[in-house]
Amino acid sequence: MSTESTFKQKLLSLIEPKADALGLKVTEIDLDDNLVELGIFDSVSFLEFISSLETECDIEIDFSELDPSEFSSIGGLLKNIT
Repeated sequence: MSTESTFKQKLLSLIEPKADALGLKVTEIDLDDNLVELGIFDSVSFLEFISSLETECDIEIDFSELDPSEFSSIGGLLKNIT
C-alpha cells in the first residue's frame, strides 16, 4: 500500500464519525470537497482533527509555511502531508 493510500485511509477513518453524524458517507465526499462547508469541521473540531491526524500518522504539520485553505479538503490534506 502506498504512503498516500495509507494516509488517505487514516484521514477517512478520522473523518468518518463526523460525516456519519451528518448523514454523509465518506465514500461520497470528493477529494476537493470543502470539509468545513460540508459541516464536518468547525474551527475547534478542525484543530482537534489535526491533532488526531498528527498523533495517528506520527507527523507534525507546520502551518507557518502553508495556506490553511489547502487543508480544507481531503485532497489538500493528502497533498500537504504525503
